[in-house]
Amino acid sequence: MKIDNVLVICPTSLKYQWEREIEKFTGRTVHVVEGALDKRVQQYKNSSFFNIVSYGVGLNDVEYLNEKEFDLVILDEAQRIKNWKTKTARGLKQLKSPDAIVLTGTPLENRIEELHSIVEFIDPYKLGALFRFLDKHQIKDETEKLIGYNNLNDISKILKENLVRRTKKEILSQLPERIDKYYFVEMTDKQMDIHEDYKQIVNRLVNKWRRYGFLSEKDRQRLLLSLSTMRMVSDSTYIIDQEEKHYDNKIDELMIILREIFESGNDKVVIFSQWERMTRLVGRELRKMRVGYEYLHGGVPSSKRKGLIDSFHDDPAKKVFLSTDAGGVGLNLQVANVVINIDLPWNPAILEQRVGRVHRLGQQKPVRVINLISKGTIEHRILGLISFKKSVFEGVLDGGEDRVIMDGSKFSKLMKTVEQLDEDEIPPFDDKNEDSTSAVSGKGSTKETARSQKPETTGAAGIKRSTNEKTTSGKPDTTPDIQPEFAELLTTGAQFFNKLGQTFGKIQSGEIKVADLIEKDPATGQTSLKIPVRDEEAVNNIVNSVAGFFQAFLKK
Repeated sequence: MKIDNVLVICPTSLKYQWEREIEKFTGRTVHVVEGALDKRVQQYKNSSFFNIVSYGVGLNDVEYLNEKEFDLVILDEAQRIKNWKTKTARGLKQLKSPDAIVLTGTPLENRIEELHSIVEFIDPYKLGALFRFLDKHQIKDETEKLIGYNNLNDISKILKENLVRRTKKEILSQLPERIDKYYFVEMTDKQMDIHEDYKQIVNRLVNKWRRYGFLSEKDRQRLLLSLSTMRMVSDSTYIIDQEEKHYDNKIDELMIILREIFESGNDKVVIFSQWERMTRLVGRELRKMRVGYEYLHGGVPSSKRKGLIDSFHDDPAKKVFLSTDAGGVGLNLQVANVVINIDLPWNPAILEQRVGRVHRLGQQKPVRVINLISKGTIEHRILGLISFKKSVFEGVLDGGEDRVIMDGSKFSKLMKTVEQLDEDEIPPFDDKNEDSTSAVSGKGSTKETARSQKPETTGAAGIKRSTNEKTTSGKPDTTPDIQPEFAELLTTGAQFFNKLGQTFGKIQSGEIKVADLIEKDPATGQTSLKIPVRDEEAVNNIVNSVAGFFQAFLKK
């Protein structure tokens, strides 16, 4: 089919990256569409071969884009439509074109329906109706809770003719060597004090979870807030309190590393941190060192991002590209050959996206990846996490495991991970099949891993530490805690009535008969009702909780 015009839809931060690459590799005309609606409508009348719009513009201008009748639509970073329920996914699927291409490095992250939603943009009938798709591939327990997936290789077979997948292993011969280094940095006493204070809050909430099997919404918010604060303070106290003197060792270690890099050659460096306030500290030190750098964060307008990237590519004096995770997706920064991660994200896919900005096709030099990790902290433990997502991803797309079982709900999995914080020993991270050596540099010991010839958010608002616990709104928390006796009664009671409801449901459906639930004592002739329960301990918990509750009530 002859193609005369192409629509490219991409994140705002990548519009000018696309323009740059199109001009570099093709002789076609290209136009970036932006501005107010009346201006955009006029721009759609242009004769350029390529038209580039952001996701926001594409969603708002579906009617005008369909009037243009594009021959091909390219959707970049297509994980933006992975949730079929969102306005973005539903709106963009109304675009009409004879052909479409979706580009993504993460076709699924958490649930297989994400892949279904992305494929639906290409062919709404390819994977069939969503409810049938989920019925075939989801594994649920008797309470209808999702516990895993099966028949994953069937999905891979169906998508074979539509999917072009290139893994690092397949293009390894075209990529330069990659060497990963882990610098374990000691925290200051001030940092460790704050880290341990919030760890105690986490421990108390974990114990509450173990005892009652649930956490209130207020407790969940407090847990997530405490975990985030532990991660922030592992970088610097400045992230959580800008009014007092800040304490950290990572900045000092980073500056030592940068001096060594710049003294030994003309390498360029890309530095990532999840926290915007941490990048501010780095920028301050770079100015003191008189090192030229470009700085990308979520607040930089899209119109200025192209200039930042061009300057970093073309200006030899610009040695550093400093970025939050706003720059971790889509950008081509092969002019650099060193990536420094000041902190580790929870999701390993985000870490690889950062590195992928530099270690990609077109890179001519060996790439060094340096990860700074605060020793003995929550950051240190992130290295030992095992990702369920990776198993699902490989099963669907790479012919890996055909059946994957999950442990509990998403929050239960989070709690299972958080419970590791109570353990004395820090779990080792998975470096199997890789040659490792130990060395010392600067303040921290390093773990160095050679990967040659082997496969492979912007910051949150600051939280000022206080001895009085507060809600995320910053206002005093006046919500009373549920009393332990009542909380336990609620939990065990809910379990009992849930099981009771399941039993009566089976009677109604004919799976079991009423007679099956009646038992007569042979000695006394007394008739009783049998209710299936999980175990004897559940019965004991119900009886003890009810008894304790009424005893407490009678004392009042």
